[in-house]
Amino acid sequence: MKRCICISKVNHAEFFRLLFDRYATSGRAEIDCKDFGPDAFERLKREWCSSRKIRDTREFRFSVGDREVASFHDSVDELFVGIEEEDWLHELSNQGLLRFHILPVDGSLSLFQRIKAWFTRGQKEPIQPPQTTPLKRRV
Repeated sequence: MKRCICISKVNHAEFFRLLFDRYATSGRAEIDCKDFGPDAFERLKREWCSSRKIRDTREFRFSVGDREVASFHDSVDELFVGIEEEDWLHELSNQGLLRFHILPVDGSLSLFQRIKAWFTRGQKEPIQPPQTTPLKRRV
């Protein structure tokens, strides 16, 4: 089973600045369908790394080669990071910069089960189907 990391309690601008610094020579960022290479990271740190600009962003993807490092869709509150970055995130967490939760990513889980897993911080519990009662016909 694959796993991914959900980021919470974070200063997003600071997180993205650190991400750009971490992969200053090898990363690629895609922000709202615009592609940015390492040569643009300093400009992005100055111009894009603000709470307002990040919140206005609908699509973000950061990759190194074929490996996706971090991404969100629709809202930065849905920021996910690849499990390969776990050690780095522990460092940031120990510095008090963020909190994170490791979630299972199982293709057999329904959307509801994935959402429930997120709210229960990855604890798997069997999900019972809803109880239904037959409708009574009016006569």
